[in-house]
Amino acid sequence: MLYFESFTFRLLRHDDYEEFSLFFHDLRAIKKEMITGQEFSKVLDKVKQFKIFLETTLRHIGNRTELADKPLDMVRIESLIKQCL
Repeated sequence: MLYFESFTFRLLRHDDYEEFSLFFHDLRAIKKEMITGQEFSKVLDKVKQFKIFLETTLRHIGNRTELADKPLDMVRIESLIKQCL
């Protein structure tokens, strides 16, 4: 997450900044008690919602004309997503 914010964040579309910023803020706000207690389902819901956002973003990237002949490395993408879940 720190690497992304330091180097890759600036490559996002302007409309996507807010979603990423909110998710990162929410992740930083997680306390140990939230993961081991009753609030874990809320944390998991946020992660699942962000996963859907990422998948949608990747599909939009895949639809861009200048990237039409460049396939996505879905194995690598899935691996990166699993690291965050």
